[in-house]
Amino acid sequence: MAAALLLASGVPAVARGPGEASVTPRESGRARVGEPAPWLAGWTLDDQAVNLEHLKREALSRGGRFLLVVFFATWCEPCRHGLRVLAGHRAALRDAGVHLVLVDYQEEAPRIRPFLATMGLEDARVVLDRFGKVARAYGAERRAGDDRWEASLPTTVLMDARGEVRLIVTREGPDYLDRILGAARP
Repeated sequence: MAAALLLASGVPAVARGPGEASVTPRESGRARVGEPAPWLAGWTLDDQAVNLEHLKREALSRGGRFLLVVFFATWCEPCRHGLRVLAGHRAALRDAGVHLVLVDYQEEAPRIRPFLATMGLEDARVVLDRFGKVARAYGAERRAGDDRWEASLPTTVLMDARGEVRLIVTREGPDYLDRILGAARP
């Protein structure tokens, strides 16, 4: 179904191996399916503090039943593909009660604003993870050596309005949107 939605919307699909599905582990960092999401806090593009409780209340006030938290960076090519898919299907996400929250990995607002405009997501809720601590909690940053950490982007986490993790995606395949919408069913 996602492939048909992608073709109908004009969003190009990424060529993966035949039948290569999205990777949906049961855990990533401290995020585990069926358990409360790790704490999330950062800054908005306008330099206001925001946290998971704010985001859940905001989603509920807009009719959302779920938060779709997507970790990305402007330099990440796989992130671009996933964001284009989500931008092309915002109505389907909204109809499913999914409120999109983008968490940028260690970049500043002046770089992010024009990038989001090119993605068609200029009005999306953005949280700046300036130090990578949120990414680390959600497994979107991983230890690469003794003193080094590296980004593991994109990483997508769907949680319900209570904050319970429903789905984790660590690599989008052609079924990415279908998995999100499937996990957002009551």
